[in-house]
Amino acid sequence: MSDAQIKIQKFAVNRMKGTPPLEDLLKNIGSDKIAARARTIHGTRYRLDDITHEVADDIWCLNFVRNRTGHGPGKFANAAAISGFTFGADESFGEDTAALFDPKTRFIYIQYNHVGMRHSSIEQYLSSYTGGTSVYTVKPKLELNMERQFQKTDIIRRLELGFDITKMTAADRAAGQSLASMASVGSDMDADKLFITMSISSRDPTKRLSMQKIKDGVAKILPLASKDALIKARAYGGEEPAVTQVPVGKKGKTKKKVAPADFEVIDLLDQIIETKTDIKLGADFRMPLNARYNALKLARKTI
Repeated sequence: MSDAQIKIQKFAVNRMKGTPPLEDLLKNIGSDKIAARARTIHGTRYRLDDITHEVADDIWCLNFVRNRTGHGPGKFANAAAISGFTFGADESFGEDTAALFDPKTRFIYIQYNHVGMRHSSIEQYLSSYTGGTSVYTVKPKLELNMERQFQKTDIIRRLELGFDITKMTAADRAAGQSLASMASVGSDMDADKLFITMSISSRDPTKRLSMQKIKDGVAKILPLASKDALIKARAYGGEEPAVTQVPVGKKGKTKKKVAPADFEVIDLLDQIIETKTDIKLGADFRMPLNARYNALKLARKTI
């Protein structure tokens, strides 16, 4: 069989005060029968199918499933047109996403599956399993603390933002989140995505965007990344330009000379730690679960 590539991303798991450790919740879910593990979130059914605690390494191997009832793949043959599959009354397509949770570091390594459960869906599933009394967050682990770097930036000349409006709620666009509220413009026009660029003229290097307002606004919308609602957040900034006085003419007059500073691109979303590896497909053209678990274990040791 041919190989397929699996991409694995690293996230950090946190919990609100009073919320039990995630491993306790996993034990509770594992004690439920598989039919009782399904939860409906925004009209889609999710379920944690496989829960394996490897005691020797104290790691949890997990396989999350998303029910897929929309248009799905078909059966392809060289000499016949594509055809569908036959399902029973309670059957449909399902997309699964493997994950590995390490209680010691609180990191969770998640297989990227564009049509399966994403980290935001896993976060909602875990939090909803207790009926909303417990709250867990699953946040991307970054190569660098880009938010801190952004906050230290002295000057910003351009800010680029992108929103997936379909994943934003009215609360996300509420008053007080001026940058996020711009998404209402696209929503009113039935757009799915909205991209915004704010910039100033490059002719005067002393000019900059309203720094504190920009920093405050970006700080408020960054959490939208965990819901896959913020899909772009890029700033172009650097340090203050050097200003010196240079002589003009022969009467001791001077004028300001501004030396433009070097500018850097600060991508607040493009620093997720991830790795890729090849996996041999099974006879059913799927990546075997054990092979995906092995890839996650390797990722835990290397990223």
